[in-house]
Amino acid sequence: MTQVSFEIAKHVEGWGIRRGAEIAGSYPTREAALEAAKAFAQKHLGQGKHVSIRVPTALEA
Repeated sequence: MTQVSFEIAKHVEGWGIRRGAEIAGSYPTREAALEAAKAFAQKHLGQGKHVSIRVPTALEA
């Protein structure tokens, strides 16, 4: 089974979604970025892929 990983990451303009070395999107909050990541993940789950989403804790952010 193919593995797809997303990570919520802080950047200059707020929060984004990292996949590999690239951060995509700009969201005002960590929660908004998580909701977007869940939507991306749902597409991959529909294709039979294993998906993980990592969200940093408040101490890591």
